[in-house]
Amino acid sequence: MAQDSVIFAALETAAKRRYKGFRIRYKNESFLMRVLARILWIVRFDRVTTTWGATVWFPCRSWVEGGVVSGGYRAAWKTLAHELVHVSDRERFGVAFPLMYAFPQVLVLLALPAVFAIDGDPHWLWWLAFLVFAAPIPSPTRAWLELRGYSMSMAVNYWRYGAVVQETRNWVLLALTSPLYYWMLPVRRWAATWLARYESRLKRGVLFEGRAGEPFRLVSDVLNSVRDR
Repeated sequence: MAQDSVIFAALETAAKRRYKGFRIRYKNESFLMRVLARILWIVRFDRVTTTWGATVWFPCRSWVEGGVVSGGYRAAWKTLAHELVHVSDRERFGVAFPLMYAFPQVLVLLALPAVFAIDGDPHWLWWLAFLVFAAPIPSPTRAWLELRGYSMSMAVNYWRYGAVVQETRNWVLLALTSPLYYWMLPVRRWAATWLARYESRLKRGVLFEGRAGEPFRLVSDVLNSVRDR
């Protein structure tokens, strides 16, 4: 437990040093996040960690600091490592990142012009067709971004235990195909194929390459520095 809290603190320090504006906050301490939890109850928004911009929102302080259910600092630093991939990708892709993450559901906003039908022109009602995008339509872009995050989860397994544990594989498959991410890749066979490819890239060291590999190098350096103390 002591080393886990050290790793968490070291990751937070490294992230603050590398990513402008990085910070950790807690959803139960934010009025906005509590409101969003009411709206997004179907995806258990109040129980999961979320990254917005350079801010990582954990459910609450007790989730990070301890508890049998949360897993304490051991679960918290692994989750933080996952979220740092999103922080890095947000910096890399800029404004395209939230659009990629919300696609295709973001297209539901195109239904807004239908309000002009109030003026009596029924042609504006055609915009209501975009309401179909509120449905849980698969999102390859969101799945890709989350697979990068979960590749970090697998990488932590690989670095710490020499292999990706089956429990982690099972959890990633569940996340990809469940309401947790609004059924972004609902066919388990597809999800398993994507997951196997990323695990292969991990073992070949490909995930470390280039700009996309930066968060993996950062987390690996932190783990090595803590191990060497």
